[in-house]
Amino acid sequence: MHDVSALSPLPRQLTLYVNYACHLRCKHCYLYGVADYDHPYMAPMTNSAMPWDTFRKAVDPMLESGAALSLFLMGGEPCLHERLADMVAYVARHPSTYVDMNTHGMLLPKKAAGLIAAGINGIYVSLDGSQASTNDPLRGVGSFDRAIKGILAAIAARGAARTPKVAINATITNGNVHDLVGMADKAVALGVDEIFFNLPVFVTEKEGLASERAMAARHGIAFSSWRGFRIDPVIDGIDTQVLVSQLEQLKARKWPLPLFLQPIGYSPRELATYFTDDWARTLRQRACPVRDFRATVLPNGDVTPCTIYPDVVLGNLVGQTLPEVWTGAAYRRFRQDVGQRLLPTCRRCCDLFDETQGDPDAFLNDSRSSAMLSGF
Repeated sequence: MHDVSALSPLPRQLTLYVNYACHLRCKHCYLYGVADYDHPYMAPMTNSAMPWDTFRKAVDPMLESGAALSLFLMGGEPCLHERLADMVAYVARHPSTYVDMNTHGMLLPKKAAGLIAAGINGIYVSLDGSQASTNDPLRGVGSFDRAIKGILAAIAARGAARTPKVAINATITNGNVHDLVGMADKAVALGVDEIFFNLPVFVTEKEGLASERAMAARHGIAFSSWRGFRIDPVIDGIDTQVLVSQLEQLKARKWPLPLFLQPIGYSPRELATYFTDDWARTLRQRACPVRDFRATVLPNGDVTPCTIYPDVVLGNLVGQTLPEVWTGAAYRRFRQDVGQRLLPTCRRCCDLFDETQGDPDAFLNDSRSSAMLSGF
């Protein structure tokens, strides 16, 4: 377990939003989804891409220090960034580094070979059904077939080396809760290395407004991005009995690949409370587990401690160095705050259930697998 009592002078993990552009409008996406919200914090950056000098300002301090670094590339759709492979190669040439990306997979037939040659360690493709009739209503017409082609292209491009890891990311909604076993079977048939099931991040109006007031009072931040997680149309009426049944079936079978589930460490019946107000009582995590070793950088250089809330900005790399932001007063104050009391909007955050189990080097030493499996 990571010793959070001694803060490193630099983060050990970085999430980079290399852009915000994307072909898809997935219903559960906080940027472009079904939330009844115009995302004003997104408007200036919809078509932006992270400049090379901003990328360098984010990663150079870690690389020059010689410290271990895990780098997670996200968007938008990261494959739309024209220098994505250069970013991977720039980091991968250093020792003790890990680089992966989340993608909709549609561009992998063109991009996979270059990313693999650059040294990427993991390619995680979003897929939300075992067939088009389940996936496409959530992610867009034609997205299933193109994602499958992308997965197969990545597997073919890596050849017999078995690296990088090619995996599926699935988000559980009311449109696919019946298809979890089917998705696992599909993952086996495709030959991917793992499938990662996620319960969706969402926020109720009550939770969001309470957090908005607290963020303004405690940190002087106008916090509105929580409204992007009002994804009621894809979670309302979810059949929790079906969820429990599907999870129990997944747990009962022996699978030839790892099945991961987030949140970790909860039984299927406990997870059924996730969609209700009872989750606040079921929840066992009481502090952010990644606050002392992970930071997120947005395309314009904004630095945030929260991977999914882009307006929780504590600094910017245009006028500051990453070490200055990471050890600065605003970041220290926020870090101490979420270490003592979570905001209501933290209760379903993916980072709250981080599979590293508090180990910032879990991706480097591949220890996250055992941690996740013990939780499932």
